[in-house]
Amino acid sequence: DAYQALNERERDEMRRLITAAAVVDARGVLAAPGALLLEDRCVIDVGPIHAFEALRDVRREHFGSSVLMPGLVNAHSHLDLSHIGPVPYGGDFHDWIDLVRARRVEDDASLQSSVDCGVSYSLAGGTVAVGDIAGFGRPLVAQQLQASGLLGVSYMEAFGHGQYARAAVDMLSTRLASLSESSASQPAKSQNKGAVASTASGLRIGVQPHAPYSCSLEVFEEAARMGAPMATHLSETREELNFIANAQGPLVDLIKRMEKWDPSIQPRHCHPVEYLAPVLSSVPCMVAHVNYLDDRACDLLASWPVTVAYCPRASAYFEHPDGQPQNHPYRRLLQRDVRVALGTDSLLCLDTPHRISVLDEMRLLWRRDGIDPVLLVRLATVNGAVGLQMDPSQVLFDSGPVAGVIAIGGVKESSHDVLADVLADDEQPVWVLPPKGVEEKKGASQDVE
Repeated sequence: DAYQALNERERDEMRRLITAAAVVDARGVLAAPGALLLEDRCVIDVGPIHAFEALRDVRREHFGSSVLMPGLVNAHSHLDLSHIGPVPYGGDFHDWIDLVRARRVEDDASLQSSVDCGVSYSLAGGTVAVGDIAGFGRPLVAQQLQASGLLGVSYMEAFGHGQYARAAVDMLSTRLASLSESSASQPAKSQNKGAVASTASGLRIGVQPHAPYSCSLEVFEEAARMGAPMATHLSETREELNFIANAQGPLVDLIKRMEKWDPSIQPRHCHPVEYLAPVLSSVPCMVAHVNYLDDRACDLLASWPVTVAYCPRASAYFEHPDGQPQNHPYRRLLQRDVRVALGTDSLLCLDTPHRISVLDEMRLLWRRDGIDPVLLVRLATVNGAVGLQMDPSQVLFDSGPVAGVIAIGGVKESSHDVLADVLADDEQPVWVLPPKGVEEKKGASQDVE
């Protein structure tokens, strides 16, 4: 490739020795103070600074009080709603849904602007990959993300019960084929060695039956047969549990207002997790929120190939579960070895109006729940990458290609816990190595020798 054609001098100029207060990935603190040696987009070595003192012919960059980390993975986002911005929650989830429906943009120019805004805010948050929901299966959302430089999955969203189920399945199938064909026709970009096969842009196209209350089991089963990455919202509200068990409650009115009601909607007399057992028991799926789980539902998820996308700030915003967001079942899931990743949900429910980042989810869980910082790094990187069917080495500092590198400031002098320092702080991450195809963000406070 082009890099291999460079002469030795040109390669030396591409070698960067990045030093900082610490180098950290999902395995823990690799060195403190530490150094990261990069060549092009590959990690060559990592270790204590003194181990690199004799190194010559390298560009040296210093991020003094920062921690170096792989770029972050946002397992669940709605970037097409970014134009709305943060809004106060009025206390009624269904009024909130009506607000979202009323303020969604329909024209292509406005939708493109909203997604671009979401991408910009994601990059400001140190994000390299997203599991993003293309609302109502809008192909333009996926196309914008494919052009953004972000990795991950754009999930085509669908709704439908009974007579509407076939139209939902056909829409998913058609758009999946069309977007995949469009991606394949793009000029091929060089792929990281060992990376999971994906579109030419590095962002895959997936499918998302919206939720158990808005899609019949048929839609889930047909979507699973398409062989694409799959996601859904699951067990998000008490109203969802009531709807699946009894076919009653406010969601009945919502589906009727959406003109998607069908007589086939009947009480299932079970938990939403049990309702989806025929699909989730055998097909990898990213399930978002899971605010309401009993022990049986937790045990089922533990036996299935699912990844839970937990969005802590969204749960706190809506006061799930039952007005006590600190009681979310994510710790019970982790104890059962369920893969839990972190997501942000939409900008509407965030408290960082110009940043969309799972770093802020990590900070909430550390400050509120005292979760081990190294575990939080795993939730924010490797677990999300595996859930999005990416090669997890892309978000580790193993020797080889890395998707991106960020620096997060805030480490105190003579610190005993560098990760706790950056989680206690509110500094925004800066790019050391941005995602491929993304221009480096300006304003990084480093000294280059």
